[in-house]
Amino acid sequence: EKTLVVELLQQWASAKELPDDTSPEKLIYPLEHAYTSAALSFDALKGADAAVAAVLVSAAQQSECDLHLALVSIQESGDAEHDEYYGSRRSRWNNDDDDDIADFEIGDVYERSTTLTEWRRPDGNPTELGTSLFEETELSPPDAFDGLEPDELHFQEATGNEGASFDRTYRRAALVLWPSERR
Repeated sequence: EKTLVVELLQQWASAKELPDDTSPEKLIYPLEHAYTSAALSFDALKGADAAVAAVLVSAAQQSECDLHLALVSIQESGDAEHDEYYGSRRSRWNNDDDDDIADFEIGDVYERSTTLTEWRRPDGNPTELGTSLFEETELSPPDAFDGLEPDELHFQEATGNEGASFDRTYRRAALVLWPSERR
């Protein structure tokens, strides 16, 4: 299994040198368990996450790829509408009351930002990577965030000429790989 991963990473890193290459600049593999920023380290990974990380640490070294652990954040905002059943029942939105969330339905997403932060190296040494943007095509698998409940969800009532709106954030730890030449 590890040999196949090494071969795939080597092929990907080699392809990045070609001028017509369209493969992702980096690969982002979201982990199964939830990790806080304080508990984010290779040594703290659990179960399947620890097993995947162990294979990738070795494979990345053999393939001349960099591997880090990071926090993935996807923030979205857009319009919302009152649920027809509940819309006339309440006159204001209360952030602390989960019942109020049921009063709204999410409409179109108008803004979306995707970032990587809280970088960790396999050896535990600090890194200076800061905040980095990423493309959706870099997620592996591409549908990794589909169907997940957001970590934060806020609705705002309509005011003046503006309709109701929402903000939501998804956060997950992920393993991030890229060819060392592209560091």
